[in-house]
Amino acid sequence: KCTFTNNEATKEGGAIITTGVDTMTLINVTLDNNRSLPPPTSPTTNSRSGAIFIRNAATLIMEDCRVTNNSAVFSAGAISSTVPGDNAKLFMDRCVVSGNQSPNGGGGMVIFGDTVSIVNSLITGNQADSGAGLYFGSLLTDSTVNVFIANSTIAGLYWMFLSPCDIPCTGYLLHLHASVTSRDRQLLN
Repeated sequence: KCTFTNNEATKEGGAIITTGVDTMTLINVTLDNNRSLPPPTSPTTNSRSGAIFIRNAATLIMEDCRVTNNSAVFSAGAISSTVPGDNAKLFMDRCVVSGNQSPNGGGGMVIFGDTVSIVNSLITGNQADSGAGLYFGSLLTDSTVNVFIANSTIAGLYWMFLSPCDIPCTGYLLHLHASVTSRDRQLLN
């Protein structure tokens, strides 16, 4: 068992940044009370990913992990992926994401990845102005976005698909088999 606790980073990834084409696997890892802060020379700069930031075509696999009580000054209190079209991938199984916060989208997670799988997981008790649990967005027009959520509970779900086509757009693939509670806007294809 491994624990990352009370870490701070400037701008993104309070505890971990995974980047490049490599795969990072976390098994039975706890990420608790980590923070992402803006740079001291630019306090208005956005900070995101209080615990983990997935960047540049990286793949993150998480099994039996707890991601709790993390925060970011801007968005993604716990976990976020990079920009759309970057081919970032997140696979989560038997994980808990709870007690995380950010003032903007995604208290628990902000996902702009191309492939996301959340199975047998609990994403509850997070705080943000939209998508308290999970803020999923895509600005893609010509790429495929695959989202698979099964046997999971997500409290506070926000879906944002911005593209020049009307919903449903071709190229979006969403499989949702989960308990979802939300007062946020949901736009599903």
